[in-house]
Amino acid sequence: MDKLQAIKFTLGLAEREASKFYEVGNKAAGTRTRKHLTEIKRLCSEVRKDIQELKARRARGEGSPEDTDAPAFPGSGYSGSAER
Repeated sequence: MDKLQAIKFTLGLAEREASKFYEVGNKAAGTRTRKHLTEIKRLCSEVRKDIQELKARRARGEGSPEDTDAPAFPGSGYSGSAER
């Protein structure tokens, strides 16, 4: 699964658990919310690392803007190869 899709999916889980915590007072849901947020943080760090690695490869001439490892951003219309 694409890392950005995993972030979106995990955010949905976190929202559902946060709702249970804040609206119902379910303490265990608060713990699960924090767990999901930690996973989102980890995934975001991985995406940031991937971006930096791709930028470095491109700077060395080993990659191109149309690189296939560039993640797509569903729903935004951006596929990783925007013309400027």
